[in-house]
Amino acid sequence: MQISKSSNEVLVFIKDKDKVLLINKKRGLGAGKVNVPGGKVHVNETPEEAAVREVEEEVGLKIKKIEKKGMILFINNNTESIITHIFTAQDYEGEPKESDEAEPFWKDISDLPYEKMWDADKYWVPYVLKGFKVFGEVRFENWKHQNHEINVVNDALNKLLKYAVNNEEFCPYFSETSWESYLLALKEEIEEVANARTKDELVEELGDVLHDLLSVLWKLHREKVVSIEDVVNSLMQKMKERKPQVFERKKTSFKEAVENWLKAKKMQDERKSKSLYEALRKETKKWLLKIKPLKFEALTKEGEEMVKNIKAYEKDTEYFLKEGKLIEAFEAVVWAWAWLEIGERYGFIKRREI
Repeated sequence: MQISKSSNEVLVFIKDKDKVLLINKKRGLGAGKVNVPGGKVHVNETPEEAAVREVEEEVGLKIKKIEKKGMILFINNNTESIITHIFTAQDYEGEPKESDEAEPFWKDISDLPYEKMWDADKYWVPYVLKGFKVFGEVRFENWKHQNHEINVVNDALNKLLKYAVNNEEFCPYFSETSWESYLLALKEEIEEVANARTKDELVEELGDVLHDLLSVLWKLHREKVVSIEDVVNSLMQKMKERKPQVFERKKTSFKEAVENWLKAKKMQDERKSKSLYEALRKETKKWLLKIKPLKFEALTKEGEEMVKNIKAYEKDTEYFLKEGKLIEAFEAVVWAWAWLEIGERYGFIKRREI
């Protein structure tokens, strides 16, 4: 990749309760599309200064307070790049007015016209409007979206992760407490959430649940029982099947959403059941193959009956396996081994060397 043209630009999402200020862009790159106020960062100008200036030039508002919400690198044809600083603002003076660059209008955040915006906007703009920070890269060919990699950052979650790392290093109690103990504490905290009656109680108890859940996950992760990535990936795979509309960013009716959920859950339950049955079949065959070659000598009349029982249960195991009755097959092989162990322990049977 050889970048021959590069620029620094800003985009500013001005919010008013449940609405955001959009513009019909009149000129320059993206003319004819719906966007938000923004533009180039001048020489000797900070991105924050550029954001305030561009908003006033384009829509006539004076921004009093601005917040950085990330940065995205837009690359076109592997030759042109735009480093774009993302901002949000809610504190401003004035009323939006049209300029020779933009025609402003307010729009409900829940109903943005993504079909009139840049192709990739739907993959990152919703996160900004929900208060998250975004960092990443979007690639175009002739300014048509090809692919993207967007990382979403939440300051509160970052604080939790930093706490988890420091807690492991500097808290003796955490080091000495097992994940099983944290799991028991988590169960108690969940019950306390259910009993919370005020907002303050709910905030406190949910915080305790979050703490103990994070402690369980972190302990299991550090002890290599399960990884946090495994847990998240498993959850995402499950939700992709149960809520495809969420991952496809497709609005559906309540009825369709419920049908998707029930259909996927049934499929997942069947898959889990099949997996358990396969594990049961494998385990049954393993113990059957271990007991079949063994030779026994009955030392008493009771021993003779026990040997007959062992052989009968071996045949039952084979029959049930053939019929696909795995629970019955497993029970039969367990009984075969039980008679063998009882017989040997009390001197009714002697195992002969082969």
